[in-house]
Amino acid sequence: MGASFDTLQPGSVVKVEFTVSATNGAAVNADSLPAVTLDRNGVNDGAVSPVVTNLATGRYLATFTVPSGYAAGDQLAAIATYAVSSVNHTDIVLQSALTVPVDLDLAQLTGDTGSLVVGSVGEALAAARAQGFGKWVITGTALVLYASDGITQIRSFTLNSATAPTQRS
Repeated sequence: MGASFDTLQPGSVVKVEFTVSATNGAAVNADSLPAVTLDRNGVNDGAVSPVVTNLATGRYLATFTVPSGYAAGDQLAAIATYAVSSVNHTDIVLQSALTVPVDLDLAQLTGDTGSLVVGSVGEALAAARAQGFGKWVITGTALVLYASDGITQIRSFTLNSATAPTQRS
């Protein structure tokens, strides 16, 4: 039984709970504490030693930190090995890929000058906010979107008609 995580990044603390059961499906403890290993891109990373804790009968928690040398796109698999009534089992308890962190800090959105960078995520977010919630003005064939201060123009468009516009450019 596994888990999937969408936001794993280097430095993330990962906690994966998994279960062990008898052939009849009833929760049982493994013969001894399960061992969990971490594979990175299909290769065992012996430098990472997940800590396994028995939470309750048949319930275990594996905890580890994603190493700082890992990178976005790396494929991770946590693999538990254990025995129940002397029968060996191997289960993949986690499969995930490391993600690229998205930093929506205002400095990222506006650039060093404090103004919106043309074509940036910040410009798109500011324009979307202005169109949906902020001030916008149509004058003739010009549609102008304003920043939250109601004064600063953040985007302008040309409409195809001053009286019955059907599109903008």
